[in-house]
Amino acid sequence: MYKKILFFLAIILMLVSIPEKTKAEQNVKIPVLLYHHIVPDDYIEIYQDNAFVIKESMFDRQIKYLYDNGYYTITTQQLYDYLANKKSLPPKSIMITFDDGYLSNYLFAYKILKNYNFVATIFIITSEINTNQQLFDANLINHMSWDQIKIMQDMFEFASHTNSLHYTIDNHSALCVLPNNLIDNDIKTSLDKVTNKIAFAYPYGEFNDSVIKTLKNNGIKLGFTTEAGYVTSNTNPFKINRFTIYQNFSINDFIDIVE
Repeated sequence: MYKKILFFLAIILMLVSIPEKTKAEQNVKIPVLLYHHIVPDDYIEIYQDNAFVIKESMFDRQIKYLYDNGYYTITTQQLYDYLANKKSLPPKSIMITFDDGYLSNYLFAYKILKNYNFVATIFIITSEINTNQQLFDANLINHMSWDQIKIMQDMFEFASHTNSLHYTIDNHSALCVLPNNLIDNDIKTSLDKVTNKIAFAYPYGEFNDSVIKTLKNNGIKLGFTTEAGYVTSNTNPFKINRFTIYQNFSINDFIDIVE
């Protein structure tokens, strides 16, 4: 009789604990950070009117904060497995992304991330990547080279931001305006040039159902927007929001996002 009571108590405890675990997993909020261009502190004044350019020391301070506070950087595959296959993620998971593929990602972001052993994803405009290595010019926003991309693959994965459709037509992303066959060809071309073929960042964050269908047809599993918001277990894999990190952010603004 005593054993039967213990058995039923164990069943009750198990049933009670399952909803709590499920609820906890559903409440997990994963920040995905979006950066663009980084410059040494002495040159930040040149870009005071460009909110997407941040100074090197602030980027270092932000990444150091993540390191000091036990954050874990995840890859696109880990994020996909979390959303589609319900695989768990380490506590305090976070994703770091860059758009466009600027030379500064190689010159400044790469060494900082490597110093803290953090991985990140760069969504590159593949037609803009240079054949020859570029030199830093504070007055220009150059793109990196293919050789530099090879060097960075220990810390970065490289995914598509289109091949050559990063422009607007009548204030709308070309990706949402041009005929489907042109979009399909562009995406195929870009995927041939990148190592990561499951993730895609929408230019200007703009997309529609037709774009998503084209991405799916090309084997892409994740679509990243520019809208602010956290990733949860219920997030649509093709509507992954990201927090853009702006030049005027204080360290407290950054902490408010990641915490």
